[in-house]
Amino acid sequence: MTSFSTRFTQEIFEKLPGSNHQSFTSLFKFVQSFESSPPISLANMTLKDHLKLLIKVTVTSPEINYKSLLDGHILDSIDPILTDSTLQSLIRLLKSLPPHLKSAVNLSSVYYRLLMKNLNSYEQSMNATADGKIVDEMVEFFKKSSPYFSKMDTADITSFMKQMIFSNKFDVNITSRGRVVTLATQYLLQNVDQNDWPALKDNLVSWQDHIRRVKQVHTVIPIQDTRQAQLLEEILQIPLSEEKLEDILNRAVENSVIPNSNAILTVMKY
Repeated sequence: MTSFSTRFTQEIFEKLPGSNHQSFTSLFKFVQSFESSPPISLANMTLKDHLKLLIKVTVTSPEINYKSLLDGHILDSIDPILTDSTLQSLIRLLKSLPPHLKSAVNLSSVYYRLLMKNLNSYEQSMNATADGKIVDEMVEFFKKSSPYFSKMDTADITSFMKQMIFSNKFDVNITSRGRVVTLATQYLLQNVDQNDWPALKDNLVSWQDHIRRVKQVHTVIPIQDTRQAQLLEEILQIPLSEEKLEDILNRAVENSVIPNSNAILTVMKY
């Protein structure tokens, strides 16, 4: 049977805003002052454990949503304050979490979330960059991001690279995307141990080949209107299976975007 103290603590706790650390601290200290045996457990933690954790959380940032953190929504709880400057303090906090909370987050996903936030913030500035400089901007962004790679899983690195190179939110032509892949590959080969991230390097090579083939599509369908440009953007996106490519091209033929698909299929055939 749940004790009055436990019910009281739970009810008050649920009514408090998630980032109201001071109120949580006051509540737990108040209840702890007359707490009986056995100790009250809230979210699989004693009040003593909560008070210890609250100190760490508050020192890291008073904006962290403590309730979201306890629910296991770790990334969501730290996302509003996750930046390059706060990253290390947040990582220290996450490493110090109780085991049942620490197991709820992969640190690689924290670095990935940060890189994606940075990428999103770069989109507008990159699109405003002159065409002649946009490749340099993208490569520079990649270089600034690469120190985090050693802390990330290959899958997260690959996903980030894919988003950066193939994102349709960037107003970047196919030639520029190809140059970014080439320069990124060269940078990795020069700055990363050859035994690291073989899957990423394999993906970069395959992306280079894919972009080369998409560039060849220009020779068979000169881009003359918006619909043809959109078709090229669809073909650019990966992964692109043969079945998906045929479906895209069949729809393009039906909608009179292109007269037929034979030439493109020949160019894109792997």
